[in-house]
Amino acid sequence: MQMFDWLLKSTPDPNKQQLKFHVEAEPQLAETNSNIIVTCYTSKAREGIVPCRFCWYRTKNGVTTVIEHIKGSTYMCEPADLGTVIKVEIMVRISR
Repeated sequence: MQMFDWLLKSTPDPNKQQLKFHVEAEPQLAETNSNIIVTCYTSKAREGIVPCRFCWYRTKNGVTTVIEHIKGSTYMCEPADLGTVIKVEIMVRISR
């Protein structure tokens, strides 16, 4: 099982507009010295990058907190992340 399966198989929220885009996260299995990089593309063919905002969260012992100092698409893992779950919320602005 890959570390980011939950991201790729998440259930859509019926109260939010659904967009189709492809999310890739590297590496598939992070270590305490890894950088987690999330990129959103317009398709699996990587035809274009979707501009997004990211909000990172850390869950430890059932308590989820916002990682406020990380604003971009890259999270630098640290030894304190051992035994935690790192999640990212991806927000896309829709122009009309």
